[in-house]
Amino acid sequence: MADPTVLPAPRHAHIDVAKGIGIALVVLGHGWWLFDSRPRLLDVITSFHLPIFLFLSGVLLRPGRSWATFAAGRAQALLKPYFTVLLALAVAAVALRGQRFADRAAAMLYGNGETLTWIPMWFLPYTWLVMLATYWLIQRRAVTGHAAVRTALLLALAWGGALAVPLAWDLPVSLFGQEIVVRGLPFSVDLVPIGCFFMLLGYALRVYVLADTGRWVRIACWAAPAMFLAWHALVPASLDLNLRRYDDPLLSTVAALVGIAGTLAAARALARAPGLGPMLGYLGKASLFILIFHQPVQAAAWQALHPSLGTPGAALLAWLAGLAVPTLFFAAAGRIAPLRALLLPAPRTAGPDAQRN
Repeated sequence: MADPTVLPAPRHAHIDVAKGIGIALVVLGHGWWLFDSRPRLLDVITSFHLPIFLFLSGVLLRPGRSWATFAAGRAQALLKPYFTVLLALAVAAVALRGQRFADRAAAMLYGNGETLTWIPMWFLPYTWLVMLATYWLIQRRAVTGHAAVRTALLLALAWGGALAVPLAWDLPVSLFGQEIVVRGLPFSVDLVPIGCFFMLLGYALRVYVLADTGRWVRIACWAAPAMFLAWHALVPASLDLNLRRYDDPLLSTVAALVGIAGTLAAARALARAPGLGPMLGYLGKASLFILIFHQPVQAAAWQALHPSLGTPGAALLAWLAGLAVPTLFFAAAGRIAPLRALLLPAPRTAGPDAQRN
């Protein structure tokens, strides 16, 4: 997700646009009513709409700070809004619905998509864990050594991480004499290996992803969309990290990678488009807020509009509302001191571990 911390390093417009495309697809994919008769289209979206954020986070990682300092900074950006919003929801649930605070607190601390009322928020603590693990690997020079070692590590993370995705899903365990069914581990730690693959790959390819010119960049921009369309026309494999779905260790990973490449190619083209480029770029900057707040906005808009507009019209307007309302809230949070203190990371001086994007 976009980090709203203001740092002096120059922004890369196509990275913001790629985030904007990604978050627009996240919101579109959560409009489940649109895909009842189009499950294949939803599979295409879920195959890469979260991996691309992990990949881009890796592109923008810059080692140099201590691991503890980095962890604290990422907690400011990801865990502070997570706990702020969920604590507010817990207090409201206790006051208005008579729910037990202990139950809401337990769900918040477990922190995966099966325990949270606003399901998409599971991605915040998960991304924090993946960033910490990836940063630790980078500090150990995991991707700066011999090419064979680097490749072996990435392949091990990809293959092992893919195989691990469903292991903690619908898992019967005995806890204090009671039989329970586990559906994902706390903070989705069971998904950390596959997340590290995408993030570490982004870090390894950062020079090429951030490059603005060059023959290979132009070739990739032409080839990636064609590869994306051809792959999804021929191969049905997909993935859904929240639901612990990973159809095939190789085919699903390739589906995510061609989706990432296609999005980056589209972002480079759209970044130069008047109007559309800046709009998508701003959505990218607001992507953290959109991730947090789009679900209730989109659902409320759908319920209000569907009786009068039918499925297509209501789905379109609900999707737009799910993007627009959180984006306005993001803009307001930057200008209202209490919201800024509760939801945005504290201002800090520039460091080598991250760029403005």
